[in-house]
Amino acid sequence: SVRAFTLECWVRPARTDAWAGLITQYDFPAACGYGLFLGPNGMVSFYLGDGKAYDSAFRHDSPVRSLVQDRWQHIVATWDGEQKTVWIDGKEAARWPFRGIVAVGTTSLRLAAYGQGGLADNFLDGDLAMPVIYSRALSGAEVAGRFAERGQKVATDAAVLACWPFAEERGERVADVSRHKREGRIINHATWMIGGPSFNADVPRFGG
Repeated sequence: SVRAFTLECWVRPARTDAWAGLITQYDFPAACGYGLFLGPNGMVSFYLGDGKAYDSAFRHDSPVRSLVQDRWQHIVATWDGEQKTVWIDGKEAARWPFRGIVAVGTTSLRLAAYGQGGLADNFLDGDLAMPVIYSRALSGAEVAGRFAERGQKVATDAAVLACWPFAEERGERVADVSRHKREGRIINHATWMIGGPSFNADVPRFGG
């Protein structure tokens, strides 16, 4: 059971017209624990459930066009036991009252995807960087601070449940730098990339 929670990541979507998972322990429709999703029309969806069958009362969506295509954006979803909040680029984008106890269920934890019918599906068409899971709700000041870091610093808070910097740039394993060591495995031909939210491509190379 979870009584407070934060999901954080940087995302650069190549598409904003379809459902995709960002950070999820969610298998639709029978094992829906929690999830941060990219939804149609550029909205961000935040689901906190009981690990059982899908319930629309557990899902809340930001306004459409909250995200734009082909640009890095910082997304944080927090829950303090009473309020769910979505933050985009360090600023509050949406807030909803929500009380209860969240149970994550037994399905796999997935990055840049979510499960459907027991299989990994609904893959993100885009780039994901620095996903983090916390066992408490970050404050607005902390969210703004993480945005200002531009994905260059790993999360070191005592409440970090997992943090994947994606620093390997080779192989099929994804290291969790938190004390919990929740390593991941790359599937569905996801590829490493050079650069991220703080990378500036507008510099001269090979002359002018």
